[in-house]
Amino acid sequence: MSDAQAYYNSLLQQGYNTDQAKVYTQEHYPGFMPTPAAPSFSPAQPQPVQQSQSVDPMMAMMMMNQQNQQMMMQQQALLAQSQQNSQSGPIIINNQQQQAGVMYVQNRGKDTLTGYLLWCSCFILLCGIHRFYYNRPFSGLIYLFTFGLFGFGQLYDLLVMPELARSA
Repeated sequence: MSDAQAYYNSLLQQGYNTDQAKVYTQEHYPGFMPTPAAPSFSPAQPQPVQQSQSVDPMMAMMMMNQQNQQMMMQQQALLAQSQQNSQSGPIIINNQQQQAGVMYVQNRGKDTLTGYLLWCSCFILLCGIHRFYYNRPFSGLIYLFTFGLFGFGQLYDLLVMPELARSA
């Protein structure tokens, strides 16, 4: 094998294509024509390793453990908040996947909206019906016979209706 052919083969092994290797070899060895060589058994070019979709099992366990701890902390916070807050209303929960859920805290008393609707019965001269709903029959009778303490008691109950609902 001539020096030109050896140079040409070394360029091919370095990754040059046949046209580039021929041009470079002809620059150094004018008049060079590559001979059809037998297939050379050069070491194969290293193929880039593709990233697989699989995750290391230990890493997956650690990630799941973190998510579980965060969910437990959220649940504990909600439990503490529900024990402190006896009013009904929505509590919005955000977790890592940015999903929102709504959980309603149970009210110990009766419904405030029903109390307001019963309060409206004063317009047909049945004052104090809401007091019966909130388990206050004595004041309900007084409101019934005095037209809601001449209207002042009815107006006062508009302001304290949530407290009446909670204490019922």
